[in-house]
Amino acid sequence: MDFFKRQKKRVLVIDDHAMIVDMICEYLKRSGYDPVSANSAVQGLQQMQRYPCDLVLMDIQLPDQDGIALLEKFRKRHPEAPVIILTGMGMDETLMKAATDHGAAAFLSKGAHINQILETVKQILAKPSESASDKPAAN
Repeated sequence: MDFFKRQKKRVLVIDDHAMIVDMICEYLKRSGYDPVSANSAVQGLQQMQRYPCDLVLMDIQLPDQDGIALLEKFRKRHPEAPVIILTGMGMDETLMKAATDHGAAAFLSKGAHINQILETVKQILAKPSESASDKPAAN
């Protein structure tokens, strides 16, 4: 029944820098989302199993797994959840292409203002479900 559905959209934030995770989660919470955090690829996959999320916001460079490999796992296991890639390595064209080829919904710099990150989350969650082959936004 509909009244048992979650009212807030749940967003999984994965980054090995706890300060970044905490800041993004705090802003997501203030913006009306239900954030779930993880500090590694393994923990992110576990959290997604435990708390199904509407969107994943993940660092491309994690110590325990390559970000593209993790993106592939999310797209295979949870194709309904769009994935936004965060990078602190700049907007590398090769990396952006690899991420988009593997189904990333958007690609953002960690240096992006928090409002840009929140606006991208809002825009992607406002879209009807799309397949992983749809063209992502690059900001």
